[in-house]
Amino acid sequence: MRVCPIVLVLFSSLVLGACATPSPNADGGSTESDLQPSEAQGSSLSLEELALSVRQVVPSCEFDSIRVANDAPLGPEVSAGWDYLNVVPLVDIWADEDFGSVEDKSERVQLLDGDTQGYSTLGACHSRGRSLESLGELGRDFGLTDSEGNQYVPAESSASCWRPWGSDAPPSFVQGCLDDMSWDDNQGFWVVFREHSSPDAAIEHIRRLESEGSSLIAPIFSSGQFTLKMVANWNTLSSVGFFETNNIWFQLQETLPNTFVSSSLTADYAEWTSDHDKPRELYREWASVYGPTSSCSESLEVSEVDWSPLECGITTVDVFQADLATGSCAFLGDYVDKNGATKIGYFQFCETFEEGSFSEGNRHELRVRVVGQTSYQARGGWEQNVLAFDVVG
Repeated sequence: MRVCPIVLVLFSSLVLGACATPSPNADGGSTESDLQPSEAQGSSLSLEELALSVRQVVPSCEFDSIRVANDAPLGPEVSAGWDYLNVVPLVDIWADEDFGSVEDKSERVQLLDGDTQGYSTLGACHSRGRSLESLGELGRDFGLTDSEGNQYVPAESSASCWRPWGSDAPPSFVQGCLDDMSWDDNQGFWVVFREHSSPDAAIEHIRRLESEGSSLIAPIFSSGQFTLKMVANWNTLSSVGFFETNNIWFQLQETLPNTFVSSSLTADYAEWTSDHDKPRELYREWASVYGPTSSCSESLEVSEVDWSPLECGITTVDVFQADLATGSCAFLGDYVDKNGATKIGYFQFCETFEEGSFSEGNRHELRVRVVGQTSYQARGGWEQNVLAFDVVG
Protein backbone atom coordinates (compact mmCIF):
# COMPACT_ATOMS: atom_id res chain seq x y z
CA MET A 1 0.00 0.00 0.00
CA ARG A 2 1.34 3.41 -0.93
CA VAL A 3 1.93 5.88 1.92
CA CYS A 4 1.02 9.36 0.73
CA PRO A 5 4.01 11.71 1.25
CA ILE A 6 1.62 14.55 2.18
CA VAL A 7 1.12 12.91 5.56
CA LEU A 8 4.72 13.71 6.46
CA VAL A 9 4.64 17.22 5.01
CA LEU A 10 1.87 18.17 7.42
CA PHE A 11 4.37 18.02 10.27
CA SER A 12 7.04 20.18 8.65
CA SER A 13 6.14 23.87 9.19
CA LEU A 14 8.91 26.27 10.30
CA VAL A 15 9.87 29.88 9.63
CA LEU A 16 12.89 31.58 8.11
CA GLY A 17 14.77 34.06 10.25
CA ALA A 18 18.21 35.44 10.85
CA CYS A 19 21.29 33.27 10.50
CA ALA A 20 22.22 31.16 13.49
CA THR A 21 24.89 32.22 15.96
CA PRO A 22 27.81 29.81 15.50
CA SER A 23 28.38 27.14 18.10
CA PRO A 24 31.80 26.73 19.76
CA ASN A 25 34.57 25.58 17.48
CA ALA A 26 35.30 21.85 17.23
CA ASP A 27 38.26 20.57 19.23
CA GLY A 28 38.78 17.32 17.37
CA GLY A 29 37.62 13.77 17.81
CA SER A 30 37.59 10.76 15.51
CA THR A 31 34.66 9.68 13.34
CA GLU A 32 32.77 6.70 14.74
CA SER A 33 29.94 4.75 13.12
CA ASP A 34 28.25 3.97 16.47
CA LEU A 35 29.48 6.60 18.90
CA GLN A 36 28.18 6.32 22.44
CA PRO A 37 26.88 9.50 24.11
CA SER A 38 29.65 9.56 26.73
CA GLU A 39 32.25 9.53 23.92
CA ALA A 40 30.75 12.55 22.13
CA GLN A 41 31.67 15.21 24.72
CA GLY A 42 33.98 17.91 23.37
CA SER A 43 33.13 17.09 19.72
CA SER A 44 31.02 20.14 18.87
CA LEU A 45 31.19 21.79 15.46
CA SER A 46 30.57 25.36 14.41
CA LEU A 47 27.91 26.04 11.81
CA GLU A 48 30.66 27.12 9.42
CA GLU A 49 32.49 23.80 9.90
CA LEU A 50 29.28 21.88 9.22
CA ALA A 51 28.62 23.88 6.05
CA LEU A 52 32.18 23.36 4.77
CA SER A 53 31.96 19.60 5.37
CA VAL A 54 28.62 19.34 3.56
CA ARG A 55 29.97 21.33 0.60
CA GLN A 56 32.75 18.76 0.19
CA VAL A 57 29.98 16.38 -0.91
CA VAL A 58 27.36 18.82 -2.27
CA PRO A 59 29.33 21.84 -3.61
CA SER A 60 26.29 24.04 -4.37
CA CYS A 61 24.79 23.79 -0.87
CA GLU A 62 24.46 27.22 0.79
CA PHE A 63 22.57 26.91 4.07
CA ASP A 64 19.59 29.08 4.94
CA SER A 65 19.27 28.91 8.73
CA ILE A 66 16.63 29.85 11.26
CA ARG A 67 17.14 30.49 14.97
CA VAL A 68 13.89 30.22 16.93
CA ALA A 69 13.24 30.84 20.62
CA ASN A 70 11.38 28.13 22.48
CA ASP A 71 8.02 29.22 23.93
CA ALA A 72 8.10 32.49 21.98
CA PRO A 73 5.78 33.77 19.23
CA LEU A 74 7.17 33.57 15.74
CA GLY A 75 8.14 36.86 14.13
CA PRO A 76 6.77 38.40 10.94
CA GLU A 77 9.80 37.40 8.86
CA VAL A 78 8.33 33.99 8.05
CA SER A 79 9.17 32.09 4.87
CA ALA A 80 6.56 29.71 3.54
CA GLY A 81 9.43 27.58 2.24
CA TRP A 82 9.60 25.68 5.52
CA ASP A 83 5.96 24.68 5.08
CA TYR A 84 6.94 22.57 2.07
CA LEU A 85 10.08 21.07 3.59
CA ASN A 86 9.69 17.83 5.52
CA VAL A 87 11.87 18.13 8.65
CA VAL A 88 10.64 14.96 10.39
CA PRO A 89 12.45 13.32 12.20
CA LEU A 90 14.74 16.26 13.05
CA VAL A 91 11.70 17.47 14.95
CA ASP A 92 10.46 14.54 17.02
CA ILE A 93 6.70 14.57 16.47
CA TRP A 94 6.41 11.30 18.40
CA ALA A 95 7.63 13.14 21.50
CA ASP A 96 5.10 15.97 20.90
CA GLU A 97 7.62 18.57 19.81
CA ASP A 98 5.82 21.52 18.28
CA PHE A 99 6.66 24.67 16.37
CA GLY A 100 4.91 27.50 14.56
CA SER A 101 3.11 27.39 11.25
CA VAL A 102 3.13 30.16 8.66
CA GLU A 103 -0.65 29.90 8.68
CA ASP A 104 -0.73 31.05 12.31
CA LYS A 105 2.22 33.29 13.14
CA SER A 106 1.06 33.62 16.73
CA GLU A 107 1.58 29.91 17.40
CA ARG A 108 4.35 29.30 19.93
CA VAL A 109 7.43 27.17 19.42
CA GLN A 110 7.94 24.18 21.72
CA LEU A 111 11.10 22.18 21.01
CA LEU A 112 12.61 19.73 23.49
CA ASP A 113 16.21 20.85 23.17
CA GLY A 114 17.79 24.27 22.70
CA ASP A 115 20.99 26.10 23.51
CA THR A 116 21.81 27.85 26.79
CA GLN A 117 19.78 30.87 25.66
CA GLY A 118 16.73 28.73 24.89
CA TYR A 119 17.09 28.87 21.11
CA SER A 120 16.97 26.09 18.53
CA THR A 121 18.63 26.37 15.12
CA LEU A 122 17.57 24.60 11.93
CA GLY A 123 18.84 25.02 8.40
CA ALA A 124 18.59 23.70 4.86
CA CYS A 125 20.50 23.90 1.60
CA HIS A 126 19.68 22.72 -1.90
CA SER A 127 22.00 20.67 -4.10
CA ARG A 128 21.29 22.99 -7.06
CA GLY A 129 21.74 26.16 -5.02
CA ARG A 130 18.02 26.98 -4.84
CA SER A 131 16.69 28.90 -1.84
CA LEU A 132 13.96 28.38 0.72
CA GLU A 133 12.55 31.71 -0.42
CA SER A 134 11.98 30.31 -3.92
CA LEU A 135 10.44 27.18 -2.40
CA GLY A 136 8.02 29.37 -0.46
CA GLU A 137 7.16 31.45 -3.52
CA LEU A 138 6.56 28.46 -5.82
CA GLY A 139 5.05 26.06 -3.28
CA ARG A 140 3.93 22.82 -4.92
CA ASP A 141 5.11 24.16 -8.29
CA PHE A 142 8.71 24.17 -7.04
CA GLY A 143 9.24 20.64 -8.35
CA LEU A 144 7.90 21.64 -11.79
CA THR A 145 10.26 24.62 -12.10
CA ASP A 146 13.99 24.24 -12.50
CA SER A 147 16.70 26.50 -11.11
CA GLU A 148 16.56 28.66 -14.26
CA GLY A 149 12.80 29.14 -13.98
CA ASN A 150 11.92 26.75 -16.81
CA GLN A 151 8.54 25.05 -16.43
CA TYR A 152 7.92 21.35 -16.96
CA VAL A 153 4.59 19.94 -18.14
CA PRO A 154 4.24 16.29 -17.02
CA ALA A 155 3.05 13.68 -19.48
CA GLU A 156 -0.74 13.46 -19.83
CA SER A 157 -0.56 9.90 -18.50
CA SER A 158 1.60 10.79 -15.47
CA ALA A 159 -0.98 9.51 -12.98
CA SER A 160 -0.91 6.12 -14.72
CA CYS A 161 2.84 5.85 -14.14
CA TRP A 162 1.95 4.81 -10.56
CA ARG A 163 -0.30 1.94 -11.72
CA PRO A 164 0.78 -1.52 -12.92
CA TRP A 165 1.81 -1.40 -16.58
CA GLY A 166 0.33 -4.16 -18.75
CA SER A 167 1.49 -5.70 -22.00
CA ASP A 168 -0.39 -3.03 -23.92
CA ALA A 169 1.72 -0.17 -22.50
CA PRO A 170 2.84 1.65 -25.68
CA PRO A 171 6.35 3.08 -26.11
CA SER A 172 4.92 6.62 -25.96
CA PHE A 173 3.49 5.93 -22.49
CA VAL A 174 6.76 4.41 -21.28
CA GLN A 175 8.71 7.35 -22.67
CA GLY A 176 6.36 9.80 -20.89
CA CYS A 177 7.00 8.11 -17.54
CA LEU A 178 10.76 8.07 -18.22
CA ASP A 179 10.65 11.79 -19.08
CA ASP A 180 8.87 12.53 -15.78
CA MET A 181 11.44 10.54 -13.81
CA SER A 182 14.32 12.19 -15.68
CA TRP A 183 12.93 15.64 -14.79
CA ASP A 184 12.76 14.72 -11.10
CA ASP A 185 16.30 13.31 -11.28
CA ASN A 186 17.55 16.75 -12.33
CA GLN A 187 15.70 18.82 -9.72
CA GLY A 188 18.14 18.12 -6.91
CA PHE A 189 17.52 17.58 -3.20
CA TRP A 190 17.73 19.32 0.19
CA VAL A 191 20.14 18.67 3.05
CA VAL A 192 18.45 19.70 6.30
CA PHE A 193 20.00 20.03 9.76
CA ARG A 194 19.02 20.80 13.33
CA GLU A 195 21.47 22.03 15.96
CA HIS A 196 21.12 20.60 19.47
CA SER A 197 22.61 21.86 22.71
CA SER A 198 25.48 19.34 22.60
CA PRO A 199 26.68 16.21 20.75
CA ASP A 200 25.20 14.13 23.58
CA ALA A 201 21.83 15.82 23.09
CA ALA A 202 21.92 15.11 19.35
CA ILE A 203 22.55 11.43 20.02
CA GLU A 204 19.84 11.41 22.69
CA HIS A 205 17.40 12.75 20.08
CA ILE A 206 18.19 9.76 17.85
CA ARG A 207 17.90 7.41 20.86
CA ARG A 208 14.37 8.74 21.48
CA LEU A 209 13.50 7.91 17.89
CA GLU A 210 14.91 4.40 18.37
CA SER A 211 12.59 3.86 21.33
CA GLU A 212 9.61 4.51 19.06
CA GLY A 213 10.65 1.66 16.77
CA SER A 214 8.61 3.03 13.86
CA SER A 215 9.43 2.10 10.27
CA LEU A 216 8.09 5.53 9.28
CA ILE A 217 11.10 7.23 10.88
CA ALA A 218 13.21 8.58 8.02
CA PRO A 219 17.00 8.05 7.93
CA ILE A 220 18.89 10.40 10.24
CA PHE A 221 22.41 10.72 11.64
CA SER A 222 24.30 13.18 13.80
CA SER A 223 27.57 15.02 13.30
CA GLY A 224 28.73 16.74 16.46
CA GLN A 225 25.70 18.53 17.91
CA PHE A 226 23.83 18.49 14.57
CA THR A 227 21.28 15.98 13.31
CA LEU A 228 20.85 15.73 9.53
CA LYS A 229 18.50 14.29 6.93
CA MET A 230 17.80 14.65 3.20
CA VAL A 231 14.63 15.65 1.36
CA ALA A 232 14.08 14.51 -2.25
CA ASN A 233 11.31 13.23 -4.51
CA TRP A 234 12.39 9.71 -3.60
CA ASN A 235 9.41 7.85 -5.05
CA THR A 236 9.47 9.48 -8.48
CA LEU A 237 13.22 9.35 -9.15
CA SER A 238 14.46 6.94 -11.80
CA SER A 239 16.71 4.07 -10.79
CA VAL A 240 19.72 6.14 -11.84
CA GLY A 241 18.58 9.26 -10.01
CA PHE A 242 17.64 7.36 -6.88
CA PHE A 243 20.96 5.57 -6.69
CA GLU A 244 22.93 8.78 -7.23
CA THR A 245 20.95 10.68 -4.57
CA ASN A 246 20.92 7.87 -2.01
CA ASN A 247 24.68 7.53 -2.50
CA ILE A 248 25.08 11.18 -1.41
CA TRP A 249 23.51 10.18 1.91
CA PHE A 250 26.33 7.72 2.56
CA GLN A 251 28.99 10.15 1.34
CA LEU A 252 27.76 12.72 3.88
CA GLN A 253 28.11 10.16 6.67
CA GLU A 254 31.63 9.29 5.51
CA THR A 255 32.75 12.92 5.10
CA LEU A 256 31.26 14.74 8.10
CA PRO A 257 33.23 14.49 11.38
CA ASN A 258 32.13 12.92 14.67
CA THR A 259 29.17 11.04 13.22
CA PHE A 260 26.69 8.79 14.99
CA VAL A 261 24.53 6.39 12.95
CA SER A 262 21.81 4.36 14.63
CA SER A 263 22.11 0.59 14.29
CA SER A 264 18.34 0.07 14.64
CA LEU A 265 16.68 2.87 12.64
CA THR A 266 16.28 2.67 8.86
CA ALA A 267 19.77 3.14 7.46
CA ASP A 268 19.10 4.55 3.99
CA TYR A 269 16.36 5.81 1.72
CA ALA A 270 16.24 2.64 -0.39
CA GLU A 271 15.08 0.70 2.65
CA TRP A 272 12.81 3.51 3.85
CA THR A 273 10.88 3.67 0.54
CA SER A 274 10.92 -0.08 -0.19
CA ASP A 275 7.18 -0.55 0.45
CA HIS A 276 6.03 2.23 -1.88
CA ASP A 277 4.79 1.77 -5.44
CA LYS A 278 7.34 3.64 -7.52
CA PRO A 279 7.38 4.30 -11.29
CA ARG A 280 11.00 3.10 -11.48
CA GLU A 281 10.01 -0.27 -9.99
CA LEU A 282 7.04 -0.59 -12.36
CA TYR A 283 9.32 0.32 -15.25
CA ARG A 284 11.80 -2.38 -14.26
CA GLU A 285 8.99 -4.97 -14.05
CA TRP A 286 7.54 -3.91 -17.39
CA ALA A 287 10.94 -4.02 -19.05
CA SER A 288 11.68 -7.52 -17.82
CA VAL A 289 8.30 -8.93 -18.93
CA TYR A 290 7.09 -6.81 -21.85
CA GLY A 291 10.22 -5.03 -23.09
CA PRO A 292 12.09 -5.87 -26.28
CA THR A 293 13.19 -9.50 -26.43
CA SER A 294 16.41 -8.75 -28.26
CA SER A 295 19.37 -10.86 -27.14
CA CYS A 296 21.49 -7.70 -27.45
CA SER A 297 23.71 -9.54 -29.91
CA GLU A 298 24.00 -6.67 -32.41
CA SER A 299 26.19 -3.58 -32.15
CA LEU A 300 24.66 -0.73 -30.17
CA GLU A 301 23.37 1.92 -32.57
CA VAL A 302 22.34 4.95 -30.53
CA SER A 303 23.32 8.57 -30.02
CA GLU A 304 22.44 11.13 -27.36
CA VAL A 305 19.66 12.48 -29.60
CA ASP A 306 18.57 9.23 -31.24
CA TRP A 307 17.67 6.44 -28.81
CA SER A 308 14.66 4.45 -27.61
CA PRO A 309 13.80 3.11 -24.14
CA LEU A 310 15.28 -0.36 -23.63
CA GLU A 311 17.22 -0.29 -26.91
CA CYS A 312 19.95 -2.86 -26.51
CA GLY A 313 23.26 -3.83 -28.09
CA ILE A 314 26.97 -4.57 -27.73
CA THR A 315 29.47 -1.76 -27.22
CA THR A 316 33.06 -1.39 -26.06
CA VAL A 317 33.38 0.75 -22.93
CA ASP A 318 36.52 2.33 -21.45
CA VAL A 319 35.95 2.85 -17.72
CA PHE A 320 37.36 6.16 -16.49
CA GLN A 321 35.52 6.76 -13.19
CA ALA A 322 34.46 4.14 -10.64
CA ASP A 323 34.64 5.62 -7.14
CA LEU A 324 32.54 6.97 -4.26
CA ALA A 325 30.94 9.54 -6.55
CA THR A 326 29.57 6.86 -8.90
CA GLY A 327 29.03 4.24 -6.20
CA SER A 328 29.88 0.56 -6.11
CA CYS A 329 27.13 -0.37 -8.61
CA ALA A 330 27.87 2.10 -11.41
CA PHE A 331 30.68 3.69 -13.37
CA LEU A 332 31.31 6.32 -16.03
CA GLY A 333 32.86 5.22 -19.30
CA ASP A 334 33.53 6.19 -22.91
CA TYR A 335 31.66 4.41 -25.72
CA VAL A 336 31.34 5.04 -29.48
CA ASP A 337 27.90 6.15 -30.66
CA LYS A 338 26.18 5.39 -33.99
CA ASN A 339 27.93 8.37 -35.62
CA GLY A 340 31.39 7.16 -34.64
CA ALA A 341 31.81 9.84 -31.95
CA THR A 342 33.21 9.00 -28.52
CA LYS A 343 30.65 9.78 -25.82
CA ILE A 344 30.44 9.49 -22.03
CA GLY A 345 27.85 7.08 -20.59
CA TYR A 346 26.63 6.24 -17.10
CA PHE A 347 26.57 2.44 -16.63
CA GLN A 348 24.81 0.63 -13.76
CA PHE A 349 25.45 -3.07 -13.38
CA CYS A 350 24.53 -4.64 -10.02
CA GLU A 351 21.56 -6.55 -11.41
CA THR A 352 24.06 -8.51 -13.51
CA PHE A 353 27.47 -8.17 -11.84
CA GLU A 354 28.66 -7.91 -8.25
CA GLU A 355 29.45 -4.60 -6.61
CA GLY A 356 32.87 -3.24 -7.51
CA SER A 357 33.22 -5.43 -10.61
CA PHE A 358 34.51 -2.60 -12.80
CA SER A 359 37.71 -0.60 -12.24
CA GLU A 360 39.05 2.61 -13.71
CA GLY A 361 41.37 2.18 -16.69
CA ASN A 362 39.85 -1.10 -17.93
CA ARG A 363 38.15 -1.76 -21.28
CA HIS A 364 35.15 -4.11 -21.59
CA GLU A 365 32.88 -5.34 -24.36
CA LEU A 366 29.42 -5.20 -22.80
CA ARG A 367 25.81 -5.83 -23.62
CA VAL A 368 23.93 -2.73 -22.48
CA ARG A 369 20.32 -1.52 -22.50
CA VAL A 370 19.37 2.15 -22.71
CA VAL A 371 17.77 3.55 -19.56
CA GLY A 372 17.45 7.18 -20.63
CA GLN A 373 19.04 10.57 -20.20
CA THR A 374 20.57 11.56 -16.88
CA SER A 375 23.13 14.04 -15.58
CA TYR A 376 26.05 13.83 -13.20
CA GLN A 377 28.41 16.28 -11.53
CA ALA A 378 31.87 16.03 -13.04
CA ARG A 379 34.92 16.06 -10.81
CA GLY A 380 35.47 19.67 -11.86
CA GLY A 381 32.07 20.62 -10.41
CA TRP A 382 30.00 21.17 -13.57
CA GLU A 383 26.87 19.27 -14.65
CA GLN A 384 27.06 16.96 -17.68
CA ASN A 385 24.13 15.34 -19.48
CA VAL A 386 24.71 11.78 -20.70
CA LEU A 387 22.88 8.59 -21.61
CA ALA A 388 22.47 6.01 -18.87
CA PHE A 389 22.64 2.27 -19.50
CA ASP A 390 21.92 -0.98 -17.67
CA VAL A 391 24.70 -3.53 -18.18
CA VAL A 392 22.87 -6.78 -18.97
CA GLY A 393 25.80 -9.01 -19.85
